[in-house]
Amino acid sequence: MITAQRQRGRRRATATIAAIAAAAGLIAGAAMPAGAATAQYHGPVPGESGSLVGSMDGDEGTFGGGLFSITIDGEVESQAYCIDIGTPINGNPTYEEVDWSESGIDNLETVEAILRHYYPNGSGSGEFVLEGSNADKARATQAAIWHFTDGFELSTAEGDNPPNVVANYEKILAAVEAGLEGFGEPTVTLAFTPPGSTEGDVGEVVGPYVVDTTADSVTVTPSEGVSLVDSEGEPFTGDIVDGTELYLTSDAVGTGTISATASATATAGRVFLAQRQQTLILAAPVTVEAAAEATVSFVETTTTTTPETTTTTAPETTTTTVPITPDTSIVPPPPTTVPITPNQGEGGGLPVTGAQSLILAAVALLLVALGVGFRIVSKRAEANG
Repeated sequence: MITAQRQRGRRRATATIAAIAAAAGLIAGAAMPAGAATAQYHGPVPGESGSLVGSMDGDEGTFGGGLFSITIDGEVESQAYCIDIGTPINGNPTYEEVDWSESGIDNLETVEAILRHYYPNGSGSGEFVLEGSNADKARATQAAIWHFTDGFELSTAEGDNPPNVVANYEKILAAVEAGLEGFGEPTVTLAFTPPGSTEGDVGEVVGPYVVDTTADSVTVTPSEGVSLVDSEGEPFTGDIVDGTELYLTSDAVGTGTISATASATATAGRVFLAQRQQTLILAAPVTVEAAAEATVSFVETTTTTTPETTTTTAPETTTTTVPITPDTSIVPPPPTTVPITPNQGEGGGLPVTGAQSLILAAVALLLVALGVGFRIVSKRAEANG
């Protein structure tokens, strides 16, 4: 069991950190959880709230608690419990939803488990069933929540609190000790996880856009000129749920969007925070509307032109052999006889050696012929003799 002193010490440390963050402007600019909502406080729910006598850090007092009426996003009526007993509520403040980690509140897992099983969502089970009126159940549930968020101890002294409130309070604490289970931090999400590139050529598909949601189903509407298709470019059919992959295409250049809407159930346990106001936690499930949007753009189709390669084939070389026939019709000119006249001058003209050589050659041939003829006649005579 968590003691009031230890719990209070943790709350003070958390409050100090929150104050430092606020001074740095961090809380006001903190990112809201997906599906973040606003809540308008309207006051205690008649017949389901009242006073509780108890102590924190040994200091006893009377505290007003139970169910409070709130409006989610200006239109959904719901209820909440206080999880910040030391801070008052002034007027009718507007709250913003925050993640558990940003709330500065301890033991929200246990609080959510209590809300899952106890009032106004149930009366528990087994040996831990609540009894009495709705006011008894609501006040006992509030006291048990404060026990874990603020170290509150409900007084068991006779006359301080109605017997059913005390008995129900003790049953809830016993159920927690026995291992009461919850759902964990509730979320309402609706978002698109876009592809690595949200730009494509006209006529091509861009995607996938992956749907991330806690809703049972989602309605997706593309902007004018954009079509919702599957990975093959065929019109998309079927339900759109968590994890669905969507693709987009268009026949025109330009930028478009896809918008998603969904109705989702926000379970009890969502935390609402307002500066310098008591922090609240959603007591019962509500149905809220969520929305998301993603962009896409299409550009002219990029055409890559490959220059044509012209191959020039060298023409085959044909060798034609033309026979050369001597022209026998051409009669060679008759030889020209040049008379050789000996130089009759006296004293030393140059000898005409050409004419003399011819005469000597003729004599030599004559002698050879005579010799050959004589040899032939001689051999015949020898033969006959």
